[in-house]
Amino acid sequence: MSATSASNRSNGQYFLVIEGLPKRYTWQDLKDLIRCKANHGIWTEITLWPNGQPSGKGHARVQRQDEAYKLYRWLTENVVENRNLRVHLWDISNGPAMFVQCNCGLSPQLHPPSTQIAQMALRPGWQSFYPYPSPPMAAMPPAAPMPIPQPPQQPIQSPQQQLMAAMAAMNLNPENQTHVEQFRHYYARQAQAAQMQQQQQAMQYPVYTRNAATGPPINTANGVVRVEARGIFVSGLNFKARTRDVEAYFSKVGDIVKCEVQKDPQTGKSKGNATIKYASAEAAQRALRTFDGTPFMQMTLHVRFDKDQTPITSPPAAGTSSQPARSSNEPTIVNGSAQVRQEA
Repeated sequence: MSATSASNRSNGQYFLVIEGLPKRYTWQDLKDLIRCKANHGIWTEITLWPNGQPSGKGHARVQRQDEAYKLYRWLTENVVENRNLRVHLWDISNGPAMFVQCNCGLSPQLHPPSTQIAQMALRPGWQSFYPYPSPPMAAMPPAAPMPIPQPPQQPIQSPQQQLMAAMAAMNLNPENQTHVEQFRHYYARQAQAAQMQQQQQAMQYPVYTRNAATGPPINTANGVVRVEARGIFVSGLNFKARTRDVEAYFSKVGDIVKCEVQKDPQTGKSKGNATIKYASAEAAQRALRTFDGTPFMQMTLHVRFDKDQTPITSPPAAGTSSQPARSSNEPTIVNGSAQVRQEA
């Protein structure tokens, strides 16, 4: 739309209404956006919906005329996060706000009245704007309250009456002892089936247990097994160290089940790391105490326990609900699905 004359208000303040902003924008984001063209006397705000969520509509107040025009041109000629913004510029320096220009294509007569813009711009409670309210509806007389239908009340039956009604529904005679026994067996089977259904539904939900040693909750619905830390992770190895060199050096504290020097799959060269698994947890603990921080082939070793741990009991069979007792400070492997998973 063509610009309306700004008259002689060259030293006043300017007010911009900016629509089409990203919904995540806060007043800080809008202020950072306009600082690229305006730096003097900046105030910004984002309107909020009644539920407190940003509406994508913002307001800015700029002190200097040259910065206001420069900011308007920059906002209307550029795309902000893949969005074309709709911008209205108002002069609010004296009296009622005067419309300057916009890029929405509407006639100035269709814009909010200048008095409303002036009230918004001079409102002291910035940071708490809400979108323009909808026009008030015509007053209507209050409607008479409609009566709430009440459900028909059923007569309260005694347990004996309930029993007789249930047997009658099954064509059984409450005075016939054979019929009474048939109903009793039927009721027992129904109660047993309902109990089994409740148990099956309960098994579908995970059961979480907090491990005192590691803290995070774990799913123990399908049972747990004990594990031991028998592996160590070694970093800081000399790149020339071979697997047999590492195995010979670390076997001083116990029997080694597996030793692997990690290599780059592209070049085949050593990464300077190795994983070593001992035959017992005691040997792994001795290795941690003995080799951590010690020199090996002119390099200082760094040793810690490996994340992979070794199960020392078998997982429970599928469908069993009983779980072996365990100490709260023992590591666990969780059988949370078809596979046994180690606790993170």
